[in-house]
Amino acid sequence: MTGQSESQTRRRIGLPPLQAHEFETKGTKGNPQSPIVNRQSSIVNPVGSSSDPPPDPYVHPQALCESTCVGPGTQIWPFAHVMAGAIVGADCNICGYAFIESGAVLGDQVTVKNGAMIWDGVTIADDVFIGPGVIFTNDLYPRSTRAVQSRDRKGAGRLERVATDKSGPVTTTIEAGASIGAGAVIICGVTIGSRAMIAAGAVVTHNVPPHSLCVGNPARLAGWVCACGKPLDDQLQCRTCRRAYTIARGVVTPQ
Repeated sequence: MTGQSESQTRRRIGLPPLQAHEFETKGTKGNPQSPIVNRQSSIVNPVGSSSDPPPDPYVHPQALCESTCVGPGTQIWPFAHVMAGAIVGADCNICGYAFIESGAVLGDQVTVKNGAMIWDGVTIADDVFIGPGVIFTNDLYPRSTRAVQSRDRKGAGRLERVATDKSGPVTTTIEAGASIGAGAVIICGVTIGSRAMIAAGAVVTHNVPPHSLCVGNPARLAGWVCACGKPLDDQLQCRTCRRAYTIARGVVTPQ
């Protein structure tokens, strides 16, 4: 799960190269050494319509934020770790013991609850909820890059390093507004559609359609959910907020 540099991450997701003037390293509350993204950076859009500058990100003194790409208003809480090369948008909430590796990309208003693990190759869109203990992956056939194997069973002590795949991480995409429940495992290479709901403890091995409710191991379709998060009835209507939906070719969309 080797991370990427910030420039490599930006190229992968189609952002322009960083310019020297785009960043400043003024302190944030509670962490005078934490770098922050410049308010004019192309990564982060201004929050709201006010002419006042957006709030700086907050990094708790017991958190570790090594990234220079953290958007305004984002809060990073005790014992969370955001590595250099990770991109985190505006107004996110990164809870204690969460880990965000170099190369991971988070949009705006993303909630990452305690103990979630987000690796290189994972892209999370705006308004996504990542529950406590959620684990992403980025390698379908992992080996330790430090492992050794016997070159010759008869030649004691003659060892060589195991060849490892250098093709990079297998990517995963979480679309806008999706929710992933506590303790779910996301096997890499999938897309979880917008406003989908992944149940607690589910193991996702295939793509998940928008607005779907998926449960179990392996995760299977168990119904459909509204944008508000409540289940839809047999007529694809939400009894809570009264929104109505239609389905065509297995894809649910608002009426």
